Amino acid sequence: MTMTKIYKPRPHVWKVQGEIPHEQHIAWQKSKAQANFRGELWMLSFEEYQQLWLGKWDQRGRANSDVCMTRIDPEAAWEYSNVEIIPRIEHLRRQIRERFARAG
Repeated sequence: MTMTKIYKPRPHVWKVQGEIPHEQHIAWQKSKAQANFRGELWMLSFEEYQQLWLGKWDQRGRANSDVCMTRIDPEAAWEYSNVEIIPRIEHLRRQIRERFARAG
């Protein structure tokens, strides 16, 4: 008989205290890792990331009406002056326009 260990949250070892800041820190780390994987320069500090998402954190998601973080200039670095929070549908429209512009 195999026993499965149940893992519970351990907030006392979190780098950032509080449930929402902890979720934001994990999301910041994932975003930074994804940018590095794609070879994109990441210059957003965790504090800047939190400031960008202030008042919008609960609007994140995968639906068209939800919001996401995107770069204003896709060729420039991920930095505070080059990112914005916009509806996902607008982000998708921009990506389509950019792909057609490159192709044609």
